[in-house]
Amino acid sequence: MGNEGSAAMCVGVMKSIYEIIKKWTTERIIAGKPLKEHSLCAAMLSEIAVSIESTSAWMWAYAREMDHPEIYGSEPWDERFLLKTRGLALYASNAVEKACSRAMDFMGSYGYAREFDIEKHWRDQKVIGLWMGGKGLKTLENARYWYDLETL
Repeated sequence: MGNEGSAAMCVGVMKSIYEIIKKWTTERIIAGKPLKEHSLCAAMLSEIAVSIESTSAWMWAYAREMDHPEIYGSEPWDERFLLKTRGLALYASNAVEKACSRAMDFMGSYGYAREFDIEKHWRDQKVIGLWMGGKGLKTLENARYWYDLETL
């Protein structure tokens, strides 16, 4: 359940980052048009939106599995499901870290200024990524599930 919680927190942070960077790129005029209208910036906004949607979809799929073990064949508290959800937590953690980095890249020095909250989200996502063992442990446990490894 903690892995699902981690993913949900990551989605919340990504949504906030998306709103901040969307507002920022709407208000900044470069070469006579809003920054978000430039292809490179639009691609970055799209990348963050896709990360939000893909993480949410994966999260909802696992929530359905937890609600209906009779259909999917595993109880939410068994080891198989725990190891499987580690992949979700790892994916979400990587996605939110990338979203923070992209927002900071586009905002420049304003990205780490306290008035825009990106720096706060950067700290928050680091804590989310570290709790329950960090990315290293999540990667090993994900490999253990997908490749039937016993010695890691």
